[in-house]
Amino acid sequence: MRVGYVSPDFRKHPVGYLTAEIFESHDPDRFETYSFSMVLTTTAICASGSKSHFIALSIASTSSTVKS
Repeated sequence: MRVGYVSPDFRKHPVGYLTAEIFESHDPDRFETYSFSMVLTTTAICASGSKSHFIALSIASTSSTVKS
C-alpha cells in the first residue's frame, strides 16, 4: 500500500521530528511511504534515516511528481 504525507514542516521543526518517528514505524514490506515537502529544505528530517521516498515539491517538476 502506498501512503503519502504532505507538509511544509519535514525539517528541523517539531512536526518534522514527530513525523520522522511515524515514517520509521511503517512496515516497509507492507507500506511504501512518500513524504511531499512543500518547502525547499536542505535539513529534511524524514529524508534521512527512513525508507520514505522524499520529494521536495518546490523543486520537483509536475511530471516527475505525478509519476511518483
